[in-house]
This record gives sequence, C-alpha cells and structure tokens, in this order.
Amino acid sequence: LNGVSTVDLVIIQRHILGIQPLTSPYKVIAADINNSGTINGLDLVELRKLILGIYVELPQNDSWRFPVEDQYFADQFLPFPFDESIDINNLRTDMSGQDFIGVKVGDVNASANANLTGTPVNTRNAKSLDIVVKDMGLIEGSIVTVPFYAKNMNDIVGFQSTMSYNNSVLEFVGINDSALDITEDNLGLQNLAGGYITLSWNSLNGVTLDQDRVLFEIDFMVKSSGNLSEQLFLSSALTSSEAYDSELNTINLGMSYEGIDMSDFVLYQNIPNPFAEETEIRFNLPGTSAVTFTVYDVEGREIIRRTSNYELGNHTILLNRAELNTTGVMYYKLETAYGTATRKMIQLR
Repeated sequence: LNGVSTVDLVIIQRHILGIQPLTSPYKVIAADINNSGTINGLDLVELRKLILGIYVELPQNDSWRFPVEDQYFADQFLPFPFDESIDINNLRTDMSGQDFIGVKVGDVNASANANLTGTPVNTRNAKSLDIVVKDMGLIEGSIVTVPFYAKNMNDIVGFQSTMSYNNSVLEFVGINDSALDITEDNLGLQNLAGGYITLSWNSLNGVTLDQDRVLFEIDFMVKSSGNLSEQLFLSSALTSSEAYDSELNTINLGMSYEGIDMSDFVLYQNIPNPFAEETEIRFNLPGTSAVTFTVYDVEGREIIRRTSNYELGNHTILLNRAELNTTGVMYYKLETAYGTATRKMIQLR
C-alpha cells in the first residue's frame, strides 16, 4: 500500500475515460494493476481490493516494476511490453548509465516513499470532510440502521477509511446505498471477526451534497444493549482514513456524533474487547492538553506509559499484541488537563 490510495483510482478512471490521460509511460505502467498490458476497469477492481485489504499483495503483478531508463516507447499511452533487463556481453571495463526507473504499481500520483528506512509523510490539505452520525440507543436483539451524513460534502471525489466497531455488541448485516453509489463492492469484509470494515469510494467528478442527505447506511444486528457512540467510529487501523477533493488534494476525514456533548472529556471502551492481536482506544478532548496514557496489569505493574500533546477533538490510540507483551485482564488510564479516566480491557491468549 506504499503510495497507493483511493485517489489513484480516481486518476486511473479519468485516464480510462480519456478525460485526463496519464502523462508518462511510467504512470501507465503503474496503472496496469493486473499486468495485462492494457488499462481498463479490471485494474480498478484489483486496486480497490488492495486498498480494502482484501488483497495483501497483487496476485498478478509485483509491487514494484523496473523498466530500463531512456528506452524508446512507440506509444507512451501503450508502453507494453517494456524492457526490464539490460544484457551486456563480454564485459571488459566499467560501464555507467545502466539505469532503471522504479515504478510503484498502483501509485499513479507518485506519492510512494522509496526510502527503505524512511517514514512515509502524508501531506494533507487544511480542509476536511466531516462524517456525522446521530447517536442512538441500541436494543439487544434488534437490527439497527445507521445513516452516515456529511457536514461539508463539497466537491469530493473520494474517501477511504476503516470502520471500527465493537463486535461483541454489533454484527454487520449489510449496506444500503443512498446519495452515494456505495455497495458491498466498496467494502472490505474480511475482518468482520475483528470488528473492522474497510471502505473505499470514489467518483469521476467532485460531489457536493447538502448535510441532510444520507451518504450511505449500514445495518447492524445488536447483540448487546448500549449507546452507538461508544461502539462505532472511523480510524486508520487497516485502510488509512482520508478524503480527496476534485483537485486531488488529500484532506482529513473524521467522524463525529450528534447528540453527544463534545465539550466533555470522554475515554471510550476499547474496540474490540476482548481482542487477540490489536485494539483501538478512542478518547475525546474538549481542548488542547498534554495526555499521559498508561497500561498496567491487575497487579498494578506498568506495561506502557506515553505522554503526548493532543488537540481538541476525537483521537485514537492503537495497541497490538507485540507492544503489550502480555495477555489477560489489563487496565488503561488517560490523564489529561480535563480529568482522568480508567477502563478495563482483556487480551485473549
């Protein structure tokens, strides 16, 4: 997924339809997701499966391709087949200029980090897309339909995210299309057992909607009563949470609940709980604060301790098995300028 996101789907789709052709043979090579020598709708299907986590690697292509630099392409929009090797016979002296171009398959906007030891840097526009959900009480044994709105759906061509939910309380049933053409083809459902649904949607042109329009709806079976705001949120656990405007700028994607007093400090129950490999802890701050996060076992031994500064709003901390290096009952505590809270979590053996 290095450099690969839903915005690449938008760019490839525009190329296929001739609206905005790719500008170099190397970008065309990057767009040939299934290694067929042509760019078509099948490439979009394969790339979306990678973004959603249905694929962990492309089944018919390599992650990187290395065409020989400066080779001649009779047609830059159809550079297939291309040379990926240099043959040298009877080498007798040093030779220079034997170079290749690294092409990250799927990354048609050239955003991949090519440094093996580097940390990817996400450059995002100051704008954001804010998804809104109305909080509701959950009644055990019922099926609840959760509508998703947007405060500022203005000229948006795509978004992607991971929907994290407490799978001991909610069970995914299905998705209902509304204002956006979102179906199960836009979802990754392979991690339902862990409480994760990945989502990737894109449009050819920018979409603007009123805030009272339902973007899409998801149906859940309620296995245990509670409040929706404590059981469901967006994160970047599997698919990075971000959106894109019509100029293909990457902007922040967030989710908030109506009916919740966001002026309060709240530490939510981790999702999923119990968990096997990883879990997410979400909290809300009514303002900027230094935050100390601590995990300790039932005997009070400290396992993790971190202190960082956070801005106003919702935040998520991701914990995994290797980091915790223990199992069983644990407690996590959050100390902020607005209060301190502690909750219990369980990691399965």
